[in-house]
Amino acid sequence: MPFEYLDTEPKTRAYISPRKEFLSSSNDILIMIPGNPGLVGYYVTYLDYVQRALPQFEVFGLDYLGFTKQNTKQQHIFKVEEQINHKYVVIKDKIKQQPNKPNLYFLSHSLGGFVTQRTIKKLLEDEELKDKFEIKFNGMITPTTNDIAGSESGTKMVRLNNSKLPIVGMAMTFSSLCSYIPESVQRYILTHHWTAPKQVIEEGSDHENVGLEHSLQTTMELINTPSLVNQALNMARDELDAISKLDEVNDWIYVDNQYSFKNWCFFAQLDHWVSNETRDHLISKYGQLNPKRNRFEICENVENPIKHAFVLNQSKEFAEITIDRIKQAENCWVKSG
Repeated sequence: MPFEYLDTEPKTRAYISPRKEFLSSSNDILIMIPGNPGLVGYYVTYLDYVQRALPQFEVFGLDYLGFTKQNTKQQHIFKVEEQINHKYVVIKDKIKQQPNKPNLYFLSHSLGGFVTQRTIKKLLEDEELKDKFEIKFNGMITPTTNDIAGSESGTKMVRLNNSKLPIVGMAMTFSSLCSYIPESVQRYILTHHWTAPKQVIEEGSDHENVGLEHSLQTTMELINTPSLVNQALNMARDELDAISKLDEVNDWIYVDNQYSFKNWCFFAQLDHWVSNETRDHLISKYGQLNPKRNRFEICENVENPIKHAFVLNQSKEFAEITIDRIKQAENCWVKSG
């Protein structure tokens, strides 16, 4: 995978795939901001499918702070606010490096939606960047932008925190022990756990189980590195406080700002990190205010619904949806194809 290490402190990785089609008038950059765990390796297959259909994009996917392997036992835990500032600084530097004014298209997943909203706001309010870039599209996939503590998994996290059990320490110990399990055994267990029903993954079918290899590599990187487990679980705790019921930034993203970029918000039918109440609140409050700018949708596929963790075995299916929505947004949500 074409990863590059960025000049940040500490070092962080980016997945960078140059545009495949050069147009003299185009400088389009597709930016991917992951969920937690903040490893962009999970999204490589998904991004490759999108870029194959939209070759004018340079793809720029970002790891989070704290998700690079560390040799030291002591580790600073990066909070959600630090992740927001990191994305802002990295993307600002990316904008300043461009010879021509870039058009930015954002994709984000889960926690990444919360991070992206605030990153966009910081970029657009930066006077140094005024008129030096344009945001065209903000696509948020199963976003946890409100009341994550009220979701099914959020409620469980709250209970675990209140129980005072050493969950993080236990997980880090398990991570240390994983290094003694042969890689072939780890791959077998993970593959068996993630494999979709046979009829879904038949070779050549519309629902072929692609993307599994990148997910396997990235997950083994995660579970075999205690510092990454430590960062992921402690940041999940911070999310419970950071992602509140307040709508101030949602109001700005969907209603109050003067910019013309399109917002696309995709929800799963059932999501253990986004409660139905939270989803319905966002749709009812913002769904009809400016339909030319904002599109909210709930997955309609009953037979093979897109799940929160779509990157494990639904990369191809969701890439097709994403490609269609980007094309629709270019035409003010006129259905393409």
